[in-house]
Amino acid sequence: MASGLRQYYSAFSVLLNFVSSFAYLENDLSAVLSNFVNMNKTKERCWGFEADCPLENSYSRSHVKCLQRSRWPEANTEPKQVELFWKAGDFGSLKTRHSSIATICNSTAENGSLLRCSDHLRFCSAKNIFFNFKGLNAKNSSRYRTDVIGKGEAGGNCDFIDKQLLQTRADERGYLRSWADELIPLRVLP
Repeated sequence: MASGLRQYYSAFSVLLNFVSSFAYLENDLSAVLSNFVNMNKTKERCWGFEADCPLENSYSRSHVKCLQRSRWPEANTEPKQVELFWKAGDFGSLKTRHSSIATICNSTAENGSLLRCSDHLRFCSAKNIFFNFKGLNAKNSSRYRTDVIGKGEAGGNCDFIDKQLLQTRADERGYLRSWADELIPLRVLP
């Protein structure tokens, strides 16, 4: 009994030390946020995904750290490194994805359907899109199945479905990668 209690206190102590080691982050975070709020009052700064936000005015641009020399031609100067990071790992990536969103299904009805997706169907926003799971045979435990939604099992109350756009954007298929396998069977429901 004492051994179990000792292990509990030991684990709790480790957890407490771990959590307290990050206490400085709270101060840093509040300083960063207050700096951003103060800078944003002048409307000079922006996050970077907004349509009218140039890279040089993005919040993260002025906070880039750890720049090192690189032999990689795409990132061998500081401006190239900043731009590459912004496009690949910062709000520039979000800006690219957001600007690629297009409507695949739309309806003028009050409770109609709407489906808008980005390139490669990686991100989708939907309203009143229906999936029929009655035919789902889940007797096996195969993870990441791509045959869950079959022909006629996905649809919406759409005035139109842009099948050509849907097919074009379904160029990257794979579990946890895109919505292609789930949306290819999409059809107009009565």
